[in-house]
Amino acid sequence: TDSSGVGPIGTTSGLTSCLRAIGAGGAQLVQADLAFYEGQPAVIIVATTDGVPTAYAVGRGCSPADASLLHQGIVLP
Repeated sequence: TDSSGVGPIGTTSGLTSCLRAIGAGGAQLVQADLAFYEGQPAVIIVATTDGVPTAYAVGRGCSPADASLLHQGIVLP
């Protein structure tokens, strides 16, 4: 996959760091997709912890220094 232009979140270690930054470091299953959120380049992350999926919208620059959280976690049905 070409992660150019996506930033660190386009790599496994970058995504793992972002998960820790948003408080989802303990997730057992993670799905992430590039998207736009309110017109901003974003990554939509669904982190499943203990069978509970939670969706987050983060900026593509999400990192331990700046979680870049665009929308707090929402537990999915």
